[in-house]
Amino acid sequence: MDVHPIVAKSEWIEARRTLLAKEKELTRLRDQLSVERRVLPWVLIEKDYVFDGPNGKLTLADLFDGRSQLFIKHFMMGPGATTQCIGCSFEVDHVEGILEHLQNHDVTYAAVARAPIEEIETIRKRMGWKFSWVSSYHSDFNYDFDVSFRPDEVGAGRAFYNFERAPEWAAGIEDLSGDSVFFKDGEGRIYLTYATFGRGGEDFLGAYRILDVMPKGRAENGPYHSMADWVRPRNMYGAGGMVEANGRYHAPTCRCGAHTSAERRSASAHLLAAVILALLFSITASAQNAEKRKKLEPLPRDLEIQLALSALPPHLRDNATVYVLNPDKGFEVARKGTNGFHALVARTDPGTFSGTWPLEEYRDDTLTPISFDDAGAKENMRVYFDAAEMQAKGTPPQELKNVIQERYKTQYYKAPERAGVSYMMSPILRTYVNPDQNEDVATTNIPHVMHYAPNVSNADVGAAYPAPEQLVDRI
Repeated sequence: MDVHPIVAKSEWIEARRTLLAKEKELTRLRDQLSVERRVLPWVLIEKDYVFDGPNGKLTLADLFDGRSQLFIKHFMMGPGATTQCIGCSFEVDHVEGILEHLQNHDVTYAAVARAPIEEIETIRKRMGWKFSWVSSYHSDFNYDFDVSFRPDEVGAGRAFYNFERAPEWAAGIEDLSGDSVFFKDGEGRIYLTYATFGRGGEDFLGAYRILDVMPKGRAENGPYHSMADWVRPRNMYGAGGMVEANGRYHAPTCRCGAHTSAERRSASAHLLAAVILALLFSITASAQNAEKRKKLEPLPRDLEIQLALSALPPHLRDNATVYVLNPDKGFEVARKGTNGFHALVARTDPGTFSGTWPLEEYRDDTLTPISFDDAGAKENMRVYFDAAEMQAKGTPPQELKNVIQERYKTQYYKAPERAGVSYMMSPILRTYVNPDQNEDVATTNIPHVMHYAPNVSNADVGAAYPAPEQLVDRI
């Protein structure tokens, strides 16, 4: 904690009065915002929605349970889910003690999830929740209210969440959370009156209001800087386990891919750093002391896979295609992915081929994690594959350089068929700053994203490098 000034109570009262004025202003603004929420236009619900409850079928009208106002919690839980959303669980935990108060005020509270009712009941009974919780498994309710997404919608950029196109981090996620409010008039017509998603749900978290006045605040200090840093299902505090960035909790006994991947990433972080440091300072990796070699030395396979994947954002790593170096053949597929992204650790920078560095010897100390989408992998990765293959065949360094340069000039390396993206998110690499001038080495990287488009050069977008007379780097 920060060191706070210690003052007399009279001085504290003056400081508190100043803050009180701001708090009153916020209260008035909140009151005004509440009025504006209530005067939003409404949407008439014309579709018949039928849900599965523990005792049979229920319509949307049935969920009102005789009242005119309905608050629905969209609980993030899809069919077959083996994990529990800590944000949704945290939110509904706030409801148990106030259900009677809400019901007496003409408000019914219910939760809806896309998981089958049998799976919902298992969670509800384990947690001891008494509120109504139904399944939309056999209806379009979740999809229509923008909290569930079909895979093709996400892939095509048509998924809609929080009143805009779903963010990139939602790729591969079929269910998210939110809250919707409905009103039923005297004629039985039902209207959508309000909805909120993301951090909008914090308005319903009383625990945050308490934490916000405590000296340590929310103490969400990483790694996610959100409730995923500390919130757990209330029956799992002190029991271990882990939480994904999207809020899914995994018990200690869970051995699913996300759980073990997170463990591997955590365990390998120090290993990556240690190996990179060893490479940085090893005599065999030093340019002054390196022996002339005909072939590149491979990295340990598991390490090379993890280093390659570090080029991608975390949510794209588990299903990406990864290539590793076989010094006798070149790059080969270590793991076939499904999400359209490809990653490898480049051992020769393309700038080597288009610059003036003589490449008098092959070196083992260039390590650049890089990734491309499908279109970029098809074209932009070819130079890495070709260079590694020629080197494996024993092609002399200068001859290799000449071949690559000629292929650039003759447009053997073509522009990608469409615009796309390349990620270099790893904070560590090893390359040469000015390889044609000196031996200065770069070992840190500013994580960044690169965009490319067919037949667009750096000069076309105002970039100073490379100059027009130089070969165009199409990345």
